[in-house]
Amino acid sequence: MAGNSQPGETFAEFKAFQAQRRKELWSLLGELPWDHKPGPAKVLSTEKHEGYTLERLVLDLNGVEPVSALLLIPDKRAAQAPGLL
Repeated sequence: MAGNSQPGETFAEFKAFQAQRRKELWSLLGELPWDHKPGPAKVLSTEKHEGYTLERLVLDLNGVEPVSALLLIPDKRAAQAPGLL
């Protein structure tokens, strides 16, 4: 497997390391509200600029505290386009 494993590391060893690392990273997030279903984003404002539109949003990700976000929407894009968080 190119790119992700160390020389001499088997695929099974890499998968085991990956699973252990993922578990460790999730534990660093603390207690998560697993039963919370995030609501839709609230648009606070929309600003038209040259070549794009800027939307200022508030996200409900965990039901505890709101998260501010910016969404830049290019004027020229495909109907379905990738996003970046």
